[in-house]
Amino acid sequence: KSEKTEPGENSEWVETSATGEIDQVSLDADGKIPPLSGGSPTLSTGQLSSIKSYTRLPLLDEFKRAMQSANPLADFGKAQIQQLSVQEVQSCLDMISTMEWGPEAVQLLKEVVSHWAGMDPKAAAEYAMTINSLRSRGTIMNAVIDAWSKTDPVAAAEYTKSIESRLTRSAVLSTLINNWSKSDPQAALAWFRENAKLDGKAMNSCTTALFKNLIQYDIAWSLAQVWDLPN
Repeated sequence: KSEKTEPGENSEWVETSATGEIDQVSLDADGKIPPLSGGSPTLSTGQLSSIKSYTRLPLLDEFKRAMQSANPLADFGKAQIQQLSVQEVQSCLDMISTMEWGPEAVQLLKEVVSHWAGMDPKAAAEYAMTINSLRSRGTIMNAVIDAWSKTDPVAAAEYTKSIESRLTRSAVLSTLINNWSKSDPQAALAWFRENAKLDGKAMNSCTTALFKNLIQYDIAWSLAQVWDLPN
């Protein structure tokens, strides 16, 4: 199939079953590909009579096309990222690795890895730890822990202990405790108390987020806990 430019306004690239070619289809008023019944869609090729049915391009083809734009995340949105399978995520990561490293690449990588963390958080975390840039590694790891702590905060909390960089660990702990203390404040507080003894400096970053959520849970009970916490 020959490469084509981005589709025009209010249109979408689709692959026609009759020809196997990639053609342009006008979207309906809701921005969706219209059904074939009730008349053929408008195709840029003009070969309406030969078109029997059509389907959207596979997600990876859409992702590859978005990679050719200045802002891939704008062209391949978060809703589409949420549809990627684990295998498709791996292919997307390979494509992202070919990008020039910068804010656009980091933001796209963050969204893809965050989605991956919802399916396989440990694998996503281990991938994040391979990123060379310390700042980017922290950004991606924070996205992983954000997703992981919403589904299994205990496992996410235990994983943070393996993060060697105190800067990265402090950032993800704040995210972890913030999410955990919203869903289970007592469990989050118990874990905080236990681990503040082991790594007080890293845990200091959690204090504000922890008590903001604890106070919303129970003001009197929360204030009573202050006196029992390590300084």
